[in-house]
Amino acid sequence: MTIIGIHELGHKISARHDSIASSLPYFIPGIPGLIPTFGAVIFQRGPVRNRDDLFDLGVSGPVAGFLAGLVVIWIAFSQAQWVERSVIMRLAEEGAVAMLPSPLVFQLMGLLFSPGGDVVPVFPAVGFAAWLGMVVTSLNLLPAWQLDGGRIFRSLTSFRTYRILSFATVLLLFVTGYYYFSLMLLLFMMNPIDFPPLDMVSPLSRMRRVAMIGVVALAVVTFVVLPSPLLNLLRI
Repeated sequence: MTIIGIHELGHKISARHDSIASSLPYFIPGIPGLIPTFGAVIFQRGPVRNRDDLFDLGVSGPVAGFLAGLVVIWIAFSQAQWVERSVIMRLAEEGAVAMLPSPLVFQLMGLLFSPGGDVVPVFPAVGFAAWLGMVVTSLNLLPAWQLDGGRIFRSLTSFRTYRILSFATVLLLFVTGYYYFSLMLLLFMMNPIDFPPLDMVSPLSRMRRVAMIGVVALAVVTFVVLPSPLLNLLRI
């Protein structure tokens, strides 16, 4: 909840900086004892002036959430116990531990903490929080109109291109195991909403166009591919 809260505060600070009227973050209740929240939302109550402001509004949340997530990942690895891989595989078969597919940022952080040898980290509960924070960050960066990535890429592309990217995002999510989330996005896309800034003539600044590379890189290092039968078929 801390990671998601900081994510939304990033949007709030950006909106305030650009004089865009917006609400405070609202948390969506989750499942008690499993997932405390299904995320949070912040309502935009005023128009966006130009493409630069639209980019800033979209990217501020994922960047803030990612930085907060890095701190949580560091805490998780500092508290982790390193166990032989063969032992973990046996424990996983017995149901004593749960194994989750890790994003690239976890693997990179593991290089700093690993004691060497064929070992894997066993995390406390904070490790799951870090993992979930990276999942939220990566999904929000995808270019679908309901997500932060929709605003980021809409600041650069035309409405038609951004619609194509939205459907490509749904396909990517479905193939990589996010079945219900992809279907939910597809349902919302049946009645798309465009949110162009007031000034659509002025182009996105050069600095922000270059920053798009960082946006893509951030999505890559945080993305988690879930076990998917479709991916297994593609490998055959």
